[in-house]
Amino acid sequence: MLTSSLQRLGQTSFVRFVEDLVRIGVIGAFPFASIALLAVVLSVPQGQDVLRVLLEKSRNEHDIADLICLALTALMQSLSVWYCLRWLLTGQFSGLPLQIPEGHWLRRWIPRVGGASIPASIALSLAFIPNRHPVDWIWIGGFIALAVALIVFFIGRRMLLDTLGDQRAQVAPHVALPPGTVRIMAWALALSFAITGIFIAFPVTAPRALGAAALLPLALASINLFGSMLLTWLPLKNGLPILTLAVLVWATICGLFNDNHRVRTTTALPGSLETEQRPTLEEQFVSWSARHNADGSAPYVVIATEGGGIRAAFWTAAILEELSHRIPGLSSRIFAVSGVSGGSLGASAWLASLPPTDRAATSACTATQSLQGDYLAPAIAGVLFGDAIQRFLPFKFPRQILDRSRAIEESWADAFDQCPEQRMWHTLREIYSKSVAPDLPSVFLNTTIVETGQRAIQSNVQVQFDDAVDLQAAKFSSAYQPLAGVTHNSARFPLISPAGTVLEFNGKKWAPRYRVVDGGYFDNSGAATAFDIIHQLQTSKSDDVGKRRPILLIIRNDADAENLCATPDCRKLIKAAGDQKIAATQLVEKEKAKRCSTTAGTKPGNVGPSSILPETSSIILGLYNARSAHARLAALAAVRELAQSRADASADSATPAAVYELAFHMPDPCSDNDVAPPLGWVLSNASQATMRKSAATLASSIADDLAALLHLQAFKAPWPDAGR
Repeated sequence: MLTSSLQRLGQTSFVRFVEDLVRIGVIGAFPFASIALLAVVLSVPQGQDVLRVLLEKSRNEHDIADLICLALTALMQSLSVWYCLRWLLTGQFSGLPLQIPEGHWLRRWIPRVGGASIPASIALSLAFIPNRHPVDWIWIGGFIALAVALIVFFIGRRMLLDTLGDQRAQVAPHVALPPGTVRIMAWALALSFAITGIFIAFPVTAPRALGAAALLPLALASINLFGSMLLTWLPLKNGLPILTLAVLVWATICGLFNDNHRVRTTTALPGSLETEQRPTLEEQFVSWSARHNADGSAPYVVIATEGGGIRAAFWTAAILEELSHRIPGLSSRIFAVSGVSGGSLGASAWLASLPPTDRAATSACTATQSLQGDYLAPAIAGVLFGDAIQRFLPFKFPRQILDRSRAIEESWADAFDQCPEQRMWHTLREIYSKSVAPDLPSVFLNTTIVETGQRAIQSNVQVQFDDAVDLQAAKFSSAYQPLAGVTHNSARFPLISPAGTVLEFNGKKWAPRYRVVDGGYFDNSGAATAFDIIHQLQTSKSDDVGKRRPILLIIRNDADAENLCATPDCRKLIKAAGDQKIAATQLVEKEKAKRCSTTAGTKPGNVGPSSILPETSSIILGLYNARSAHARLAALAAVRELAQSRADASADSATPAAVYELAFHMPDPCSDNDVAPPLGWVLSNASQATMRKSAATLASSIADDLAALLHLQAFKAPWPDAGR
């Protein structure tokens, strides 16, 4: 009886309907995935900030070119989704037969709604951008109108398709596609490859001309067309299984032979091992100190700047510029900068913008101005076009021209072409071998080695810290990278940016040795290396080194993180040091939770355990959040080093001076002009303005105190905004 009941249940129309929905989901996996991916990307903060950039250009500069490009590529993706779904749901495939009859409303309306959902999702994303300005209903209405027009076209397309020679008959297995359809598919694929060729030939200018927002629909249209017709429809029509899994297996096999992510060097690697010419940390400090402060009385500054995408880069550059503007001569007191990920980009940007001599930078080149460009478009084009092809080739394309690192690094270097000496194009050895080398702060750009999890450091001095790999040693290919490439090694955050392969000279030839990824995997604060720098100088046997007072600036980009020195342990530690000269200055009071028309502040740390897939999410969230906790521990260790060393110092020693925590925060969470800058690769004008405002407020609050500690004079008036 149970068996007969199950058989009757299986014969009900509802069960057959559910079965057909599952089959439709499998058959239409590529179109549905392309729809979902676009919607998700546009809904996350970075995607919304990209759309905000387009609206700002339209509103403030009357530049609608990028919005037009977005509309055109959205149209291309819409037609791709509709056309592929239409053919996938027209035929009867022996492996995945549909039980609903030909002409059923599902077969007719799923392709139509799928195609129209592309501009509709863009309109929805535009409507829900966290706006500090009136909603731009013109463009929202425009994309809604495009969705409606597509529905009208899909319903009344018969006349046009008849003209192209298409047929409305059901496509049974082993029946060839109509000639009109074949021509459309061939031209569409040819156009995709032509666009890919343009992006490969012009990896920076071509993607930027189209715009970051328009690139994703364009790439998804091509991927959907290829996956739907060649990997799904064609094999199913011939009685074969869908080939997606087979292609992924092929890509895995190709991955054994096609690593095209070797770090890019300025010249060919030398045929023999070069002699190490970089100074040690102490040698560099003595040389730098003699040039800037012969009597050894003024403290020196060490900076740790944490990661966080372009937001961290812009925040780092903004705070350093604001402090430099208010404290003339500050750069001459900064001995070292330790950066991670986006913080490394900000530090390198600031370094690249410094003038050859100790004078104020001109408006022709500032770090923040150079970081205003669109770095997302080249990165997206590299991921979804050139590098996507390389993944399915069993060999490396010549000269790594398909490596997306090329587009990322060249976009950074191009942005600083107007800066002194075009440092982004030169190696650290070339930059610091010039006669003005001691005028530049030393850099320590942190990355992580995939194979061991170790910290690796790239610096103009020899790295002799415990369990840290010196990637600027002459035996590694990374020593011959330009500053843009060295910075990229610290900010290689998959999947947008690939892990880089570092070669080592083994006495006979160069061979792969390490893969490096974002330095934030090991320590996202940069404080671990800053701690090592201070500790090594503090414990130096040379009086010229060990008695100089360090000032530690910790630049933090996470507005939601708890302040370091707000913790009881930190306060007790500093109080126990027993010296009023230790200024563990708390510069940023955490915002209280506010409820207003635009934002409601809540602290992520107060959120309880998640109930969503706890078995899986606990593993992922635990690993991810341990990264942040490790960074916090490294920063606290640096603070402890300063406080404890002062407590142990003799009465006449002037060892540590101060710890400043420079944390990004919203000046006014309820302001109509402030927005939350997202992580990612591009910032809108509104995001930049918010960060500039925060940096100006923060810098003005500490300028007098910091200048006094450094034996410098601060400006009372804020730095003028003209030309910035």
